Amino acid sequence: MRHKAFLSAFLSAVLAASAGACFAQDAGGDAALRPAQVEYRAEDLEDPFGAEVIEQPQEKKEEKVEVKQLPPMVIQGLIWGGALPQAIVNEKVVKVGDIIEEARVVDIRKDGLIVSFQGEEHTIPSPAQTFYPDPRKDAKRREKK
Repeated sequence: MRHKAFLSAFLSAVLAASAGACFAQDAGGDAALRPAQVEYRAEDLEDPFGAEVIEQPQEKKEEKVEVKQLPPMVIQGLIWGGALPQAIVNEKVVKVGDIIEEARVVDIRKDGLIVSFQGEEHTIPSPAQTFYPDPRKDAKRREKK
């Protein structure tokens, strides 16, 4: 029991002394907490941002961008207007999102197929549009003649 009382009294005294030291102010206020003034002298050093920076010659690299043509695609058939539009292209059945000949199928419509190839969209006309063009356009052409 004496040990606990002694330990308690000792810790209280240490805490009181440290608290007093923390809150005690000398004549200079909180000058003890401030670091001494630092003087920076860089007269002999070079300015890394100065105008005398040596520019390194840069090698010009020519990037050869290989532009591929849209691969040949032949539409044999189209099923559009349903819940799952499909097309037969180059003797393969495809749906929206499929990849055929490195091109992604974006949309399947009555008038053809829209594919995305190398970041560009291309329209592939349906066989009916190729062989039997829109009669309204033909009528307009005949009127002009």
